Amino acid sequence: MDMSSQNPALPRSSPSTGAPALSVEDVAVELGGRTILEEVSFTAGPGVLVGVLGPNGAGKSTLLNAIAGLIPLKEGRILIEGQPGPRMRGQVAYVPQQERVNWRFPATAWDVVMMGRTKPIGWLRRPGGHDQDAVRGCLEKVGMWEKRAFLVSELSGGQRQRVFVARALAQEASILLLDEAFSGVDVASQEGLVSVLKGLRDGGRTILIATHDVGTLSARFDMAVCLNRHVCGWGTPEQVTPRLIEELYSAHNAHHNSTNGENGHPA
Repeated sequence: MDMSSQNPALPRSSPSTGAPALSVEDVAVELGGRTILEEVSFTAGPGVLVGVLGPNGAGKSTLLNAIAGLIPLKEGRILIEGQPGPRMRGQVAYVPQQERVNWRFPATAWDVVMMGRTKPIGWLRRPGGHDQDAVRGCLEKVGMWEKRAFLVSELSGGQRQRVFVARALAQEASILLLDEAFSGVDVASQEGLVSVLKGLRDGGRTILIATHDVGTLSARFDMAVCLNRHVCGWGTPEQVTPRLIEELYSAHNAHHNSTNGENGHPA
């Protein structure tokens, strides 16, 4: 159910191409013989902060991985500025859940952000002055320049997330995907991260964040995609009604209990 047409203030297309920044069309994903996503469709324009809302096991992480090109589609297509995803992967940067990162790896904040320059630099070149300037600018943009020499293992959860956002910026991507960005992060650090992301949104980037926190939708996001294997509805946070939330979570519980028992399925 597309609720966004009721709010013409939401930017719908890229000024350079006239196409949506991101278009997900009838996407289905199957993993391990199980259908995780089916008939998923929505669009997002440039300069929009999108909350992908759903219960655990609803397919949020799977959706972000599909947009990032990390898993194949069974059906449908994903367009970035009107072009097929594989042609435009350099425009998409993915920030994984914190628990999926090996924080013991001996890398500084500077090192992690410089990793984001791999595609612009190329595999056979060493970073030059331009790349170093780019890394500094990204760290400054997220408020982490003063922590550049710290190992990521020494940083707080919120600081680590900022470093990974800076790495995404260093990739020169126009679409940022963050998987449960606020998990394990204290409230003050969450608000700091939201402030950084809103600044990036105001600069024209399209940002999608997987979340299960209904209470912060209106304060943090311009748009919400309500997901439970399929899109139950999408539009502004104000259009996410209690009735829709009830449908979103009751449908999840019914499916979970009838088909998955205690095992669940990927988030």
